[in-house]
Amino acid sequence: MTMEQTFELSPQDELRVDVTRVGTGGYPVVIVDNFYRRPEAVRAFALGLPFGSARALYPGVDAFCKADTRHFYDRIEDLCNPVFPVPMRLEKPYLPDEYVFSIITQPLDQFLPAQRVPHTDPWRLAAVLYLNPPEQCRGGTGIYRHRSTGLEWFPGSNPAARRPAYAESISKLIDGGRGWQQIRRAMEEQKVDTMEALTRLIYAEAKEQPAPIRGSTPQWELLLEVPMKFNRLVLYPGCLFHAGHAEEGWFGEELATRRLTQNIFICWPKI
Repeated sequence: MTMEQTFELSPQDELRVDVTRVGTGGYPVVIVDNFYRRPEAVRAFALGLPFGSARALYPGVDAFCKADTRHFYDRIEDLCNPVFPVPMRLEKPYLPDEYVFSIITQPLDQFLPAQRVPHTDPWRLAAVLYLNPPEQCRGGTGIYRHRSTGLEWFPGSNPAARRPAYAESISKLIDGGRGWQQIRRAMEEQKVDTMEALTRLIYAEAKEQPAPIRGSTPQWELLLEVPMKFNRLVLYPGCLFHAGHAEEGWFGEELATRRLTQNIFICWPKI
């Protein structure tokens, strides 16, 4: 089977698309079932790749495959542009030229404090595509609000993403600026002067989370849980607080029984 056949997408009329808006910001979460035409072939292809490299704080390893992704991201654009205030058109250097697959390998009882609580990604959009067969599907992805600050959205944990100008520009792209207004209000209410200080405040209680989060806690309110389902794509603003939901014993230690996802991170220039 060729690469083109393996990664062929389902026809538009075979997709099941649901757009759910969450939080006071009305952030869109796009849920797409039947994304790939041959999901079993995509899964087999992914499991045949060499997994090895790891992202910061991701509790597992990634595998990469160089590919012509134009058709893939054309579909992502078609799904996203009706629900975001600024449309995107991915061109080089913003058009990814590879597929990224991930498996979780780190035991849940060895998660670091920062891995146990919701996080954000410094990208305009993020997506996860579930590739476990139906009998292995458990848990899913949760979207959260930080209770004490009221924040549902934060531009990311790295220093570049915490620059006010960067945060404001992302907010205008994904929510018309409402998220940045929420951040400014939270900084005033919490009496902090910088984004770095606000970051420390948000994650100050991470050590009190004894296990990876799966639902509301005194610090975090679960706004939405999207169940894991084979061949389901879940797409959302990367800056929403989110967490993968899993419990000990749900997935195995052999490659074929680990939690397998395709991960998508999207950045595009201001238009």
